[in-house]
Amino acid sequence: MLMKSFTEIVFEHPEILDNFLFGNGFSQSFHSAFKYKSLYDNVKNNLEAADRRLFEDVLDTTNFEMVLNRILNTQDVNKAYGLCSNHLDQSYQNIKMHLIHSVNKSHPCYEEIATSIDRLAWSFGIFKHNIFTTNYDLLTYWGLIELWKNDRKVSDGFLKKNERLIFDHENFKSNDLKFYYLHGALHFFEEHGKIVKTKPNEKNLLESVTKQFEDGKFPLYVSEGSTEKKTEQIHSNYYLLICFIKLLDISNGLTIFGHDLNEKYDQHLLEILNGSDKLKYIAYGIYPTEEYTYRDIENRIERLFRHSNKTLLFFDSRTFFDSVKEIANEGLHWMKNPGDFPHNETLGYFDHSLLYKKASPSQ
Repeated sequence: MLMKSFTEIVFEHPEILDNFLFGNGFSQSFHSAFKYKSLYDNVKNNLEAADRRLFEDVLDTTNFEMVLNRILNTQDVNKAYGLCSNHLDQSYQNIKMHLIHSVNKSHPCYEEIATSIDRLAWSFGIFKHNIFTTNYDLLTYWGLIELWKNDRKVSDGFLKKNERLIFDHENFKSNDLKFYYLHGALHFFEEHGKIVKTKPNEKNLLESVTKQFEDGKFPLYVSEGSTEKKTEQIHSNYYLLICFIKLLDISNGLTIFGHDLNEKYDQHLLEILNGSDKLKYIAYGIYPTEEYTYRDIENRIERLFRHSNKTLLFFDSRTFFDSVKEIANEGLHWMKNPGDFPHNETLGYFDHSLLYKKASPSQ
């Protein structure tokens, strides 16, 4: 079956450029290192047996922050009762070092994806209002910074206060392209009840994040647990809850790329999307495989939204980045100083001016 390209879908429904939601498949498009399943999976076989039992049997989690904080709390209790905590001290240091090792093992440095930064930035830049991601890697932040350098008004809700970058939902402005990390991020941590972001220096950000871990400031992120555990963590954290409230509040259209929308792990996302009254169009990128055909995937996604009033649109996700080139080359009025990306090439298969004539009433 012949799938439509992303450009064709945008031509038919320009509303889908209002909002963007992407998952790990997007990051994998930029570097194969992003294929890791979780930070925990990278190192679990190297953990001491007792430490692994703490993750898997006692706390039933893959979240390093939860485990490390539980150890710290237990140490405080032991001190109050005059009990020895040497073994806990050792476990704490071992688990912390494995977290640092996992991030450095699985995450590419800036230089490794530097040649793709323009492509990354314009993949965000074609959208008008909101960018949502369930990824907690640093790729999104590097793209945000690149857009900011090119004078696009962007915000992730953090502003400097007392030499720290602190999150507050009131920091967002109506004309910003807003970025929301639905499952947290490696460069966010909680301190004194505030959500803090590692200071921006994109080329050394991974090094700064590593130093942050070494100082005992562990990342705010939701690991790949069950929907129930994800929901519990989201509802207990101010930043994460704000992100999901904003996702519920989006209107018009949404493009979803590189996200499986698995019922077992992503039910919390599906409930939000199905329950968003103002969201009318969802464009979903399909990557067919030998195991799952285009029709298989389309049918599965349709079942997930069968009780909602959403209009589902499907496109070949393999056309997404070429479509970004075409759309960006049109010089959308909400984009400024498009710079050198994408390079001028012969554009696609229809009169692109029609796209913007059709889009203009809702802009």
